[in-house]
Amino acid sequence: MIAFDFIDEHFSKAQAPQCELSILIGMDSLCYLVSNYDRKVLLLRRYEYQSVVSDFSKLVGPVQEILASDRQLQLSYRQTRIGVLNQKSTLVPDRLFNERKKAAYLQNMFAAENNETVFASPIDGFHSVLVYSLPGELIKMVQHALPSSQIMHAASGQLNFLYRNNENVSGKQLFLNVRQNLLQLILMDGNKLLIYNTFEYKSSRDFVYYVLLIYDQFDLGTDEVPIQVSGYILENSEIFQLLYRYVKDVKKANPGKHFQLAGTLKSQAHMYMDLFCLSPVPVQS
Repeated sequence: MIAFDFIDEHFSKAQAPQCELSILIGMDSLCYLVSNYDRKVLLLRRYEYQSVVSDFSKLVGPVQEILASDRQLQLSYRQTRIGVLNQKSTLVPDRLFNERKKAAYLQNMFAAENNETVFASPIDGFHSVLVYSLPGELIKMVQHALPSSQIMHAASGQLNFLYRNNENVSGKQLFLNVRQNLLQLILMDGNKLLIYNTFEYKSSRDFVYYVLLIYDQFDLGTDEVPIQVSGYILENSEIFQLLYRYVKDVKKANPGKHFQLAGTLKSQAHMYMDLFCLSPVPVQS
């Protein structure tokens, strides 16, 4: 079911070979965008699955159905990136990383599942490697449907984006990204990473507990360190209201100059930050 649909009036199928396609697969939805050379978003669409998916390995059918039925996804694009967002990821300092032992970094944190594939992506700005596992059947299906695509964990894009976007920023900031019962927390000091973690939460109070735990662990003042929130969350939600109660400065994340946005996308940009981040931030010359 299409939950959100934006199409620029000038977009046409003939433009596809000069455009980039970014797809984000999560437990709650699949969304994608098409952008041109000028980084203008020409199309953004979000699908909600027909039924609740409780296990990532169960996404093969719903995702395959969307990829096969959406005509825009059948076009040939200049480049296609696919991000997958789940909890099974961790950062390892690059000086300690051993490719042959990459599966071991996840073993003590998450239960191993059958037919999972472990990947590792360097996060150069933070001198770290993101190690993550994805269901093998899902990856195999996506690679068959979109054989020229680049598959990555969504956190790779988010971390690289924050490093580039905060190069000229000073002071600490806490970035939160929200998906279905999934909370990503990234604490930055300028463009230096202090912590990246992902939690599953069951209630709004669980959510706020994890946030305030970061403030406590790093001895941060709730009246000094601001929060930027992205993902499927509304300002009138219970989570937002609880954050306002405890933290002085809470605002929606802004993709800044990363993309040109028009129409309803401007007001809803924070909802698709993780999707926007799949496309690398241009390096300033």
